[in-house]
Amino acid sequence: MSKQPSGFLGVTVNQDNSEKSVTEVELEHGLTTGITLKKLGVDLVPLYEEHSTRVAYKYTMAEWDELPSFEKAIMVATRRIERSCDNIQAEASIKESKRMKR
Repeated sequence: MSKQPSGFLGVTVNQDNSEKSVTEVELEHGLTTGITLKKLGVDLVPLYEEHSTRVAYKYTMAEWDELPSFEKAIMVATRRIERSCDNIQAEASIKESKRMKR
């Protein structure tokens, strides 16, 4: 039997000769903004992130409230993965641009 991918939903990247979840990749050219999204409790998604996910998927507040928690969690996780993949692609573009300038 083949080894299952280690990243959430199977989305991984090979970094430093090891497979990592795309949401755990350290970027060389990442910027720290100092922005913190407050959570209402441990293991809870920040309200901003939950509502921005709801808006991105075009759910009304009433529709969102009717969804099972697991379905909401999958949508939030999918958006996190998409943003991480975008950041990794931007990082690769920066590295390639630097390489081409040499």
